[in-house]
Amino acid sequence: MGLELIDARTLALLSGLGGLVLGMAIMLIWTLARGSRTKGDSAVGRDPLTGLRNRMSLDDHARRELDFAQRYQASLSVLAIDIDHFARINSRYGFAAGDLLLKAVSDELTDELRSTDFVFRIGGEEFLVLLPFAALKDGALVAERLRERISRQRFASPSAQPIEVTISIGVAEVRMAEENWDEAVLRADQALSEAKSAGRDRVFAASMDEWKRPFAMGLDRLLESETPQPALLRCVNG
Repeated sequence: MGLELIDARTLALLSGLGGLVLGMAIMLIWTLARGSRTKGDSAVGRDPLTGLRNRMSLDDHARRELDFAQRYQASLSVLAIDIDHFARINSRYGFAAGDLLLKAVSDELTDELRSTDFVFRIGGEEFLVLLPFAALKDGALVAERLRERISRQRFASPSAQPIEVTISIGVAEVRMAEENWDEAVLRADQALSEAKSAGRDRVFAASMDEWKRPFAMGLDRLLESETPQPALLRCVNG
């Protein structure tokens, strides 16, 4: 089933029935359509080390999720994730330990996220996550859960010496009417850079000031800002 299942007239009718009904209908269509969006996944689109989707498959998945979010006015957020001081880990424990760590961190990210989220390894120790139905605060809270989960782990190494590691995360909500996908990813990357500059092992979110200039803020500041309308994420969390 494709995204054409709900036309504008049907969408307007569902809107009149209330936000919850509309949200449930959109989620149902998204779930049914997800099979067609993921059926093209293959070994070519997967990272051989971690099993995650790779950079090659990112553009296609991003385009499809953007099309869906724009059509149904749903939120879409992106997380840019980096393992802190990964080069030091390779230097201290060896490249075999680094590979084991990449696989273990990938598994932790996947376990913490919803089955409806998309995780990509885009190079080295860098990951990117697509969060359908997630506004900026929702995405930041998911990012904080990921950060906390990784920081609690003690990862195995070939020498049996446990490895402690942290991650830094930048979060951006795609502004459908104001930017394209590349611009949203750039803002997430800029927020990630701010997180690393602030000491690493933290979450920073990309936002805009009243002059539409981008800036990044820490999680505490974001949560203190004005609360947005509830996102569909809250209807499907679990």
